[in-house]
Amino acid sequence: CRGFTGRTVTRALALCMACGSWVMGYGGIVFVSSWRCTPSPHDHPRRRVEGAAMVLDTLPAAPEGKVRVIFVRHARTRLNDLGYVQGSIDEPIDAHGELQAQQLEAVFRGVPIDVLATSALCRTIRTSEFIGHDGVTVRDARFNEMNFGVCEGTPQADPKTGPLLAEMRQSWEDGRRDLEYPQGESYARVYERSREALEELLAKHAPQTAVVVTHGRLASILFAEIFGLGPQGVQDLLLANCGLCVVDACPATHTYTRVAFNITEHLGEHFQAPFHKRLAEGGGQEQKSAAT
Repeated sequence: CRGFTGRTVTRALALCMACGSWVMGYGGIVFVSSWRCTPSPHDHPRRRVEGAAMVLDTLPAAPEGKVRVIFVRHARTRLNDLGYVQGSIDEPIDAHGELQAQQLEAVFRGVPIDVLATSALCRTIRTSEFIGHDGVTVRDARFNEMNFGVCEGTPQADPKTGPLLAEMRQSWEDGRRDLEYPQGESYARVYERSREALEELLAKHAPQTAVVVTHGRLASILFAEIFGLGPQGVQDLLLANCGLCVVDACPATHTYTRVAFNITEHLGEHFQAPFHKRLAEGGGQEQKSAAT
């Protein structure tokens, strides 16, 4: 989809549907909700940021009786960049992450946020500080990242860590959702606590619009379950750092509808794909060397 603009949005939309991505044109800008598609290199960075500030306004309004929930993955940390398993480590965002988080100010400017929730880890709290709002602020450890146990603090490409990560994902797909990482958590536990936190947030505060700043793996597990995909969908539902997922929730029935996934247009030159995507495309070698 590289190079398409709003003038060719019909063609761009068709092509992106073929690869499973969601693209929308507005004012000469293409908004992409998947890491597989990239904005046109001909777009000026300032123009991209201005377009991103309008992207939430271009989405259809939440239907009557539903709550618009906007999930945001925290900005980049040093461990994200190096490709380490981060998990429950309370790692702050790095200098690049600060630049990413700054872009959120334009995205949420003018958006009426009733409640803004974060995990208890400093990387989500710092990221949330760039989202202006007049609503309630909630810190909830149930939105914390998955505890990866013995894998935490090690490179994803480590000879021991890599196979264990793959083994755990396969076990989940085979139905063993209660299997825990050694000294860590299970898929089932992460889903239970994150969904419990989300449903309690919506029930207690009865918002029209809620923002949840959280983590990559926790969010992908939650998305996989509420979208009905199960563990098989986890790897494809990882948000980029400061990527957005927009969901309409029905608190009465506890059902969820995906509106847009992995919006990253606002990041412009500060965008960085998740490490496993970079590694798969041959772009993670430098980070692997740095990590080891």
